[in-house]
Amino acid sequence: MNAFHAYRRVSDEKQEYGYSLDAQDSLLKKLWVEKYANHRYMEYCDPAVSALIPWFERKAGEVLWTQLSDGDVIAVA
Repeated sequence: MNAFHAYRRVSDEKQEYGYSLDAQDSLLKKLWVEKYANHRYMEYCDPAVSALIPWFERKAGEVLWTQLSDGDVIAVA
C-alpha cells in the first residue's frame, strides 16, 4: 500500500495566524481524506525549526526521506 507523507513545520511552537501546527494538521488531513484516502497516512512534524535549516538537518524531514517508496505522496504544509 502506498503512503501519504504529511509534513508540517513551524519556526516557533506558538506560531499563529492560520499556520499553527494544528492548522497545518487539519489542512493535510483534509487533503488526504479528499484525494488520497487509499494511501496509508504518515505524519512528520518539526516544531520550532527555522525554514533556513536544510531539510536533511531536520529530524522529521530526514526520517520522512528514509520512509519513501515508489508511488508515495508527499504533502508539505
